[in-house]
Amino acid sequence: MPKTVIPNWKKEFKLWCPEIKVLNLIATKEEREHQLKHDLLPGKFDVCLTTFEGVRMCMGPLQKFKWEYIIVDEAHKIKNEDSQISKKLRELDSR
Repeated sequence: MPKTVIPNWKKEFKLWCPEIKVLNLIATKEEREHQLKHDLLPGKFDVCLTTFEGVRMCMGPLQKFKWEYIIVDEAHKIKNEDSQISKKLRELDSR
């Protein structure tokens, strides 16, 4: 998902599902480190929005979860099962 799309997704969640706790895992290194320690915790969020780069940078912490769903905006980027991002996303445990 491109970085520019994430604010729109966040707005849509707020509009249509305001009770859902959304974590926006895109930030400067310092903000991201804070989020990983304090926000990317069970019960602290319902949805985690990030980019392919965010998945790559935060793979370790993201692998600690059993994800219900992984939804990819611009899924054409993972059509090739041999692509790096496709392989990375398959490393995440999801239903």
